[in-house]
Amino acid sequence: RPYQATSIGDFWRRWHISLSTWFRDYLYFPLGGSRGSQWQTIRNILIVFMLSGIWHGANWTFVVWGFLHALFLIIENLTSKSPDLVRIKILRQLGVFIVVSLAWIFFRAQNFEQAFCVFRNLWQMKIDLRLSHISAFIGPLNLLICLAMIPLLFIMDNIKLSTYRKHLLLFLLIATLLIIVFGISNEAQFIYFQF
Repeated sequence: RPYQATSIGDFWRRWHISLSTWFRDYLYFPLGGSRGSQWQTIRNILIVFMLSGIWHGANWTFVVWGFLHALFLIIENLTSKSPDLVRIKILRQLGVFIVVSLAWIFFRAQNFEQAFCVFRNLWQMKIDLRLSHISAFIGPLNLLICLAMIPLLFIMDNIKLSTYRKHLLLFLLIATLLIIVFGISNEAQFIYFQF
């Protein structure tokens, strides 16, 4: 489950384990790993991740993808001795997910123009929160379900369940609530009718 990682290092211990292990054992360790000075460690991380990018494809976008992961890992290593800035695990997971997802844009883009087009569209994305677009206000049943779910969130604190099950139940309740509130409020034609 790499997307549940709480750090970039943790992400790479979970993601593509065979490739990550190969780069660690046959490139990072022979270069000196983290045994040398801080600058040598930074150099080793940059070399490994940029070569990992080139391994995925002969395009500068892959090199940038590798460089971004190296940069995030270097920043993480430089700040690891300071106390955790974010102690809440789910917020750390969300931060790693966002960083990794933004780096994937370079990985998937055919060229820099396409990658920057995606970033421009992300930056210019606007959220329309008019009441007529919120499905909870469309029908009385949706509104009733939303109102009934709110007390369930408070009741959950008193339920005797394991932490994992409590978090899973909380996630399902919040996800259902968000789908009802912000879901598509109008009917859409079944996509396969066109074939």
